[in-house]
Amino acid sequence: QRKLYFLTGKGHQRLRWEGRAAMRRYRKGLASIWLRHELAANAVGLVVSELLGFEVTTARERYARNHIPFKKLSEYRLIMSDLWIPDAAGPRAIEVELGQKSEKRYEEIWAAYRRSLPKGSVLLYLVDWPRGVECLLKHARRYGHPYIHVAHLRDFRRYLGRCAFTGWSPEGGYSQVFLKKLNDSPAVPAEIVDQWNREDSKGFRKFPILLAEVSRGA
Repeated sequence: QRKLYFLTGKGHQRLRWEGRAAMRRYRKGLASIWLRHELAANAVGLVVSELLGFEVTTARERYARNHIPFKKLSEYRLIMSDLWIPDAAGPRAIEVELGQKSEKRYEEIWAAYRRSLPKGSVLLYLVDWPRGVECLLKHARRYGHPYIHVAHLRDFRRYLGRCAFTGWSPEGGYSQVFLKKLNDSPAVPAEIVDQWNREDSKGFRKFPILLAEVSRGA
């Protein structure tokens, strides 16, 4: 069973002594909101790697690996997504958004992403506040970012990462992308799928995307 550990100063010192520390320093304090975010982002990362089978790196891993010069740090922080899937066919950046930022802040972040994301990349948001999906889609349309797709963190958890991320299409209407669809490998146990279908038939979901449509590849 995978676990997430938060180290004290002694724990970090021990890792350095054994040559296993990824970063030279450690944070001396951590606000509760940042702790919640770290737990949520790492939980999403475990779903993406362990249940969906993707290679994934965290922001801290990439920061330690890339040795960013101090003069470029402020720009790098804008695009240091919580998680990164390095797929040659279409890399994916994942942001876990527990609270809403200002519209101006999103404009700054997305302008930096537009300059830096490789061609064919998508930026996936997992939001955790009411009407967060609609909020980010409205901003993405206003500022012209069709590569941004949004899903609710609740749906991601419930469907083990196989939920639809919704974006807007320049041709009109909306588009959807999936990390994995229902019938993609590795397979979801049949009893879990049956439970999803029973709950959906009773109107469990507030943002319905029929599982039958997912399994057909719609």
